[in-house]
Amino acid sequence: LVSAFLPFITRVEDPQALVVPAQLVSLEALKEGKITDVFVKEGESVQKDQVIARIVNPDDEREIAEVKGQSKLVQARLAVLDAKRIYWLERYEEDKRLADKKVISRDEFQKTELSFRTLEEDRDVLKAELAVLGEKLLGLEKERNEGVVTSPISGSVISDIQEKYGTFATKGKFLLTLASPEQRLEFFLAEEDYGRVDVG
Repeated sequence: LVSAFLPFITRVEDPQALVVPAQLVSLEALKEGKITDVFVKEGESVQKDQVIARIVNPDDEREIAEVKGQSKLVQARLAVLDAKRIYWLERYEEDKRLADKKVISRDEFQKTELSFRTLEEDRDVLKAELAVLGEKLLGLEKERNEGVVTSPISGSVISDIQEKYGTFATKGKFLLTLASPEQRLEFFLAEEDYGRVDVG
């Protein structure tokens, strides 16, 4: 079997010759979920990186909503402490100045200092919690984005994906096949003729 790459073939005389796409790409689901959107039809042309379909996993959406809700609560608690910090920072600096001048006792200043330090520690805990939630959210959104099916090449859709709309896709499930616009000519060559073929 011999292949010859040609830019475009309009007619083939040899009944043993076969015109096929130069590149065929089969797309599979990268995650499980329901196929909620299909944006192309069989026979349509697509561009590289064009969104073809979307797969949604309800568990992902629920987890994302939960993490966002938790983040809002932590942000609200942090906002309260930030507001308190304005008062306690001023109080701390003022009591330190007064203690240095011996206007108030050292014990009184240390009470203020303890309250201020405790507030700072509480703020640090909430900031760390918020950072963890942020990382978790990024991971969940990245996983959700795996449900956005895009075309790895420019070409044509040569299988029916519309029939899969609304169905549940498992990870690795076949979705559709794409064909590049370039074509190649495949034909059979007798063994005794091998030596007569040259490049070009």
